[in-house]
Amino acid sequence: MQPVDWLTVLARISLPCVLAVLMQLLPVPADVTSSLQAGYRAKQAGNSLEAAHNYARVAEIQPWRSGLLEKAGLLYLQNNDLENATLALQAALDKGELSTQGKISLADAWYQTQKYDQALSIWSALIKDPNVDESLFKDITDKLTTAGLMEDQVAVYRQWVSKFPDNSQACYRLGLLQSVYDPVEAVTYLSLGKSLDSSLSEQTNLLLDTLASLQDSDERYRLVMTGRALGNIGEWEIANQAFQKAVDLDPEYGDAWAFLAESLQQLGKPALQAVETANQLSPDSIGVKALSALYWRRQNKPERAMEIIQEIIDLQPGEYVWLIEMGNTVAQTGDLEGAVKYFQQAINAEPDNPVWRKELITFCLQNNYKVRALALPEARVYLKLDHERPQSLEMMGRVMLDLKDALSAERYLTRALEMDPSNASVHLYLGQVYLLESSQEQAFSHLTSAYSMASRQSETAQLAQRLLEKYFPEGAAN
Repeated sequence: MQPVDWLTVLARISLPCVLAVLMQLLPVPADVTSSLQAGYRAKQAGNSLEAAHNYARVAEIQPWRSGLLEKAGLLYLQNNDLENATLALQAALDKGELSTQGKISLADAWYQTQKYDQALSIWSALIKDPNVDESLFKDITDKLTTAGLMEDQVAVYRQWVSKFPDNSQACYRLGLLQSVYDPVEAVTYLSLGKSLDSSLSEQTNLLLDTLASLQDSDERYRLVMTGRALGNIGEWEIANQAFQKAVDLDPEYGDAWAFLAESLQQLGKPALQAVETANQLSPDSIGVKALSALYWRRQNKPERAMEIIQEIIDLQPGEYVWLIEMGNTVAQTGDLEGAVKYFQQAINAEPDNPVWRKELITFCLQNNYKVRALALPEARVYLKLDHERPQSLEMMGRVMLDLKDALSAERYLTRALEMDPSNASVHLYLGQVYLLESSQEQAFSHLTSAYSMASRQSETAQLAQRLLEKYFPEGAAN
């Protein structure tokens, strides 16, 4: 073994220290001093762009100075100068001098410039930090949803669940995503989310039942049916991914194109091309016809929708649901009396079927049409036919609420809630009843329950939220 050359070792250790000291002793160039001072003054005056320019200039002249690149980058970002912000912050990251907050800001800047791969690279590293703040996971997944990058969320949710296994929403959201990409794993996380939060039971059970029924199905069919189930619980962003994957697998699958069009409409995106493709590929499909009619109704062209629905009625004369659909479409033209005739045709064809009476009652309530003269007697019949189950009790309560009979509405809705305590819509209507009675504490309690129990995308949750914001802006009953 050769003897240690202590002189060489000492030189290696001390040389950087000596250089650092010498740097401090050397006079600071005048332009560096003036730029630092100008940067400080600009920042104090609120001119973030000028301050950023000055700090960046100093960092270029004296690259050994730490912290200036990040400072400049954050100031550029504050001024919405994304190009210079990414340049400065990325340079600081490459030098290993970027703080956690700086990394978050850089990822956000990349995201805003739609450089999603760069943003994902930084986010992936950040969420592996043992001390990561849980709020970062939600911020990342929200941004990825907005960007339409649904599949990229899977890795983020996996890490989220790994670090915070008791977060029911993280488990649930991962399960929703995997219902498209990995249905076996989806069952695990959906079940876990439900066990952590019972308010997720209704929508989770619906999706779990769908997944169970599709275990041996053709993949393209599985994707369409899974997408339908996701749409039924308001998860249209993920449903859109399912339908898109289905048409990617089989571009000739007309029904998949029709459902893709539906998801595009729900997301506020153009859908006409998908509708036309569906009709070209599967012109005789009842599903394609029905979704096409719905599309034209939304385009405020009920006459065109009526033509399509009449085709369906002629093809399926014993399916009275199309009479209901025709009634709702005719109502869009303003002919409410003509619309009711279609509902009554369905009722006359199957007088013991409570579903058609429920549809007529709902029509009257939604259109404020003959609630006392028509909806009330139909609700009484519906109540008998449905053997006073929660749905019929709820419907009678809604009619009474519309008629401002708060006492009767409360009685029916309370009975419905006793039978089904987790029914979010009943909580919503009871909340409205108590607002009518000025029972603020009870109103707040039921509206809060409605919001927490319903899917966030549902009309029930949205209406409950609006009522809470209007009547309880402070978050508590007066």
